Amino acid sequence: MKNIAYLISGSGRTFEKLLQFNLEYPLSTPKILIFREKSSAYKRFKKYNIPRLVIKNNFLKNRDKACDEILDYCTSNSIDYIFMGFDRLLSGKLLLRYNKRIINIHPSFLPHFKGLNAVYEQYYSNEKFWGCTSHFIDHKMDEGEIIYQDKVLINKELNFKDSQIDLFNLLCEVSIRTLMHVSQLNP
Repeated sequence: MKNIAYLISGSGRTFEKLLQFNLEYPLSTPKILIFREKSSAYKRFKKYNIPRLVIKNNFLKNRDKACDEILDYCTSNSIDYIFMGFDRLLSGKLLLRYNKRIINIHPSFLPHFKGLNAVYEQYYSNEKFWGCTSHFIDHKMDEGEIIYQDKVLINKELNFKDSQIDLFNLLCEVSIRTLMHVSQLNP
């Protein structure tokens, strides 16, 4: 089984669903949960008895140092793959060491709607579908090799917030399919 680290900067809801699926149908060994800051997500994941770490270095002040810290955590825990739902670009030795082993779950059908505002841009555009893409990350934003993509109709009769439930379910589905794929790969 592959050792997986989860790199989380938001609410962590998608990764919590992925973790619950993985505990019920073991495909990998969740080894560490890494958070950008201590948050409600950090507290919520306590019940899983998986080591939780908060990155001490500030990404905005020194991205390479923060990435070195992540690399140290992952190396010392024999991590095979890193799944990320993270709002910062990674860099340096971390990208070199984990080339084609860091996976981003992005809330759009790439190459459309890259970056942090993808959800907002999809809803307020003429787009008819929510998209979701899992891809290996590289040094460019949302441009790495695609692993899996899917989409679901945007219900424009609902307001922005309420319509996102379908996107959340899609993110969970794509994350699970990606984990199933990764569990078959050789690191």
